Amino acid sequence: MKIASAILASTLAQDFTTTTGLGLLERGKKKKAAKYAATSYAPETTTETTTTPGYNPYAPGGGSSGGSGGSASYGDPHFHIEGLSADQPDICFDYNLEPGKEMVLIDHPSFRVGGELFKPNEAEKGIYFRNLKITTHGRNSLYIDATGWKFDSRITAEPEFDWFTGAMKYGDFVTFDYQKLPKGYKMSFVTLGGGPTFLIEIGSVHGNVNFKLMEHKFADEPATTGVLGRFLRSGAYEVISADGETGTFVANGDAYDVSFHQHARNKNCWVVKDADIKKILG
Repeated sequence: MKIASAILASTLAQDFTTTTGLGLLERGKKKKAAKYAATSYAPETTTETTTTPGYNPYAPGGGSSGGSGGSASYGDPHFHIEGLSADQPDICFDYNLEPGKEMVLIDHPSFRVGGELFKPNEAEKGIYFRNLKITTHGRNSLYIDATGWKFDSRITAEPEFDWFTGAMKYGDFVTFDYQKLPKGYKMSFVTLGGGPTFLIEIGSVHGNVNFKLMEHKFADEPATTGVLGRFLRSGAYEVISADGETGTFVANGDAYDVSFHQHARNKNCWVVKDADIKKILG
């Protein structure tokens, strides 16, 4: 994937690093877990292409993301948490609230990401994100919906645009690499100055907003909460499996049965049942 800003390239290089030998790492802790130990990895690229009817350009490891790592919320809504190790592998689940309510994805000491849920029409079963709001605590905010982006700041901030890189800077936020994708999808990246990078996408059918955190290092804080955030911390959960197909998901001292398979047109992951994730998230 082309990176629009040479200035940001060094900051984002880690986000697009790929490694090999991922198959074993993604299947949870084996009886000989040390054999498959690794410090970090990014998901492998899926085989889905832009001509596939089920095209999902936003799913981690698929479409335009170029196989780069990250944890995401997309669709109605589906969640994919990128694993940190063999013991803490990729997990997936579906979770929603009532339309009109806000769902907090990440609440970190330095930033917060939340979005309002909506149902496109009564015949539609899915519930989606109508908008997202990214806030740097006490300073700036970025509001995103299908019509565009709106910046707000409690301090004086002047927008800056770089013709060479195509990057727009406003306060703590830098947006760059806007792209029009197949099937009418649109996406762009946003970076918080000196902090995390997000991938934001607008769905073409429902006009919903999708979100992806490109790396975990800024979220690995004991105080990080939220539907995505609580699972991004080191040691937040563990998957134990003897066969790599079925296993036990351990979080908050409780154990739940999980299975390893594809979820929401995404790469294989350990899937947590709907009833269990509701218990975990409360």
